[in-house]
Amino acid sequence: MRVRKADFSALIDRSAEFARWCLGNVKFQLYFFEMKGRIIQGPAKERYESILKNRPEIIKNVSLKIIASYLDITPQYLSKLRCNMQISE
Repeated sequence: MRVRKADFSALIDRSAEFARWCLGNVKFQLYFFEMKGRIIQGPAKERYESILKNRPEIIKNVSLKIIASYLDITPQYLSKLRCNMQISE
């Protein structure tokens, strides 16, 4: 759904409930990015290890392509990381 900026601003001005709903969404997004920043930081290998440690269910339930995107690396590099980690174990 797309809403022109002028219409969006007018709706916020007219509806306090809509404005509160928007604020709640913004708070959620900020919280999400803050939590992601706490969990995902450092070099790619450390970011992947952090997910393994803190959120192992993600590794089990989410495709490697999506995990790579979340880690801001290519799927090929993630595959290489995983292979290198298995070799060193």
